[in-house]
This record gives sequence, structure tokens and C-alpha cells, in this order.
Amino acid sequence: MSKLDAKDLKEFLKPGNKFPDGKIKSLVTGETIKTFLDYDTITVRDKEVVETVLNQIDDLKNKKVSDELIREKIVQDFKIKSVPLLDYKKSVFWKYAKDKGLGITQQGYRNDIIDNEPVRVPILNLTADLDYLDAWVEEILTEAANLKTILNTSKDK
Repeated sequence: MSKLDAKDLKEFLKPGNKFPDGKIKSLVTGETIKTFLDYDTITVRDKEVVETVLNQIDDLKNKKVSDELIREKIVQDFKIKSVPLLDYKKSVFWKYAKDKGLGITQQGYRNDIIDNEPVRVPILNLTADLDYLDAWVEEILTEAANLKTILNTSKDK
């Protein structure tokens, strides 16, 4: 919600009126105010979430996972901070496979740390007929052998 106009403010200030979403809003900007956690109003669901987090911490500590990685996992699992998915269409593999007409689809991802930042690394599925894949692998091996010959020839000079 953007800044309240005079009409909205006058309406809001009438006794018993609340914003439609039930959240406390700034009277100046109309933005939701982040409030402190009221421990007297914790729900059964809140307790289940906390118990899940505590169990997850215990499990990871038993596996000798560092506190930093435990924290990152909880932040990721509870979507406190969004974790970027690497763009597989910028990868060398994708470009090569696309040029060869291979069908590539994303099946999921795994969490990893790259340059000290959490990322999601795509898990890809390669789809093609077996005879096509055999021909593709032979082509890769031929290209690799030719490259090896070229590299060895350039070293001899």
C-alpha cells in the first residue's frame, strides 16, 4: 500500500475500523509495521515450526555440519532469503547440447555454495534416442582426439 490519502486516514481512524488485511499500518506511509514477536500468542503451528528447526539443527550437528551451513540451510528451507538458481542455459553443456539438437529439461536442483554464496545448481535430464546418443559420444571423442593432436603438435614446435 502506498501513502494514505486524507480520506483513507479519516476512515481508518474511526473507532473499530481495521485495515482489510488485519495488519498494523503506519499512519504516515500506510506500510505494514513489523512488530515484535508476542510470545503469549504463539500458536500450535508456531511451536511445530520451531520444533522442526530444532530437530534439523540437532540432525545437522550430529553430522558435524558447521554452524554457518546449518544457518544457511534453515534460511533456504524456510525461504527467509531467496537462493538463486544457476541459469543452465548459459552453461557450456547447454550450448553444446542445444547445437546438437538434444532435448534438455530441468528435473530439480541441489543446494551448493559458490564463491561463499548459496546457489541452486540445476539437475538436468538429457533425452535422445540411443543411436543418436552413441553418434554424439563418438563425435565428442573424435573432437577430443583431434584437439589432443592439435595441442601435441603445437607443443612440438
